[in-house]
Amino acid sequence: MATEKTRAIFLDIDGTLIDGAGGPFPDDAARLEEAHEAGNEIFLSTGRSLAALPPPLKNARWVDGVIAGCGATVTLYGSIIYRKFVPPELLPEVCKLYLKNGK
Repeated sequence: MATEKTRAIFLDIDGTLIDGAGGPFPDDAARLEEAHEAGNEIFLSTGRSLAALPPPLKNARWVDGVIAGCGATVTLYGSIIYRKFVPPELLPEVCKLYLKNGK
């Protein structure tokens, strides 16, 4: 839980904690665990959806919260505290855009 001396650490996932070879790497995870044990709050910030978080990150004890889906979902201490969905009437256009761009 946050105190007046708590520091918040926000980390990107892709290219920071994980890369094409995997991750998080043991040394990185150990340092983050140490930072967490020292009273710092650690948050992951990613463009990925919450469902697309790799299990080693999703289940890490040192993760206090996640900002996922470019801010569409925010968790704090394992609970979703904010979620914004694309309005249903925009979904066909969003899907067309994704398909057009090879997503």
